[in-house]
Amino acid sequence: GCDSGAFASGLGSTACSQCPAGKFSPRAAGGVAACTNCSVGSVTTSGGQGACVPCSPGLVAALPGLPACVNAPSAGFR
Repeated sequence: GCDSGAFASGLGSTACSQCPAGKFSPRAAGGVAACTNCSVGSVTTSGGQGACVPCSPGLVAALPGLPACVNAPSAGFR
């Protein structure tokens, strides 16, 4: 299997590829065939991560699979 943060890119492949920023891959005994998007509100800012980190207060990730948090729109913003 691949280490966390990586996936086997081909069927039956033993070569592991690093997950890109915005995605993660937990270490799986059988290896994983794809990376998973970080959920809304969390990101991976660099590739090869085994878990996503939540955005800091005042920052948001409005869509899954983002590589960075952005400033939350202010309440009065239109």
